[in-house]
Amino acid sequence: AILPGARFATLWRLEHGVLVDNGPHAFDLLDAAFGPLRAVTAQGDPSRWISLIGEHENGALVSVSLSLTVDIEGFDFTITAYGRDGAASMSKHFDHDPHAEPARTIRREFAEAVASGRPHRLDVNRGLYLQRWIAAAERSLEAGGVPTTVSP
Repeated sequence: AILPGARFATLWRLEHGVLVDNGPHAFDLLDAAFGPLRAVTAQGDPSRWISLIGEHENGALVSVSLSLTVDIEGFDFTITAYGRDGAASMSKHFDHDPHAEPARTIRREFAEAVASGRPHRLDVNRGLYLQRWIAAAERSLEAGGVPTTVSP
């Protein structure tokens, strides 16, 4: 959380909010799970809580809520997918830093890419793709929650 005195209450998080901090992770997960996005609708206050509705190219609709100001111990992550055949859900609570294990994987895969001379699939192009969705969500917020597509 970015509450006063919290470890993650850094200047850039306080200035840019949850969309810039957790948005790339949310869009990356949505894209991986449901395919490319067609449009995004964003509402809320990036300094507190925002809701995103994603429309995917395959017709899937998703809803995501992001907050950096909920005062909970640890870190909670829940995802539920609903379909014609029912629902599937995954929930995880981290009492420790949820970034520790992924950070080890990132370092290992980066070293492997450098040693092999082959680029990683999650490269600068992937980052730019996700940044375009962040910009689309920001435009949606500024327009009062209008569905927005990615600009080339």
